Amino acid sequence: MSTFVAAVALLDLEQLGGTEHLTRAPVDLPELTASAVNPHRTAAARDHRTITVDTAPATVDVDASWIRPAIGNLVDNALRHGHGDIHHGGRPRREPAPDRHR
Repeated sequence: MSTFVAAVALLDLEQLGGTEHLTRAPVDLPELTASAVNPHRTAAARDHRTITVDTAPATVDVDASWIRPAIGNLVDNALRHGHGDIHHGGRPRREPAPDRHR
């Protein structure tokens, strides 16, 4: 079910064609990552695989309702198409905000 939700969310974002509809808010990166990864731990354990997460303590300004399914989709793909244990790590990079006047 989570794979279906992730696919629909990603398709919706692509069809919308823009980012004006996103609702960005400060989100704790380790909590966001854990909430996306944890639903996949049971499936990993059934296959005798582990998922480890190493996310830097940080607050990121994102729309969690879009990022969470995207992360979950990556983990789901790793479980389906990869082999061995899964390690998810994240270190945010500070990038300049896009010029919204273009």
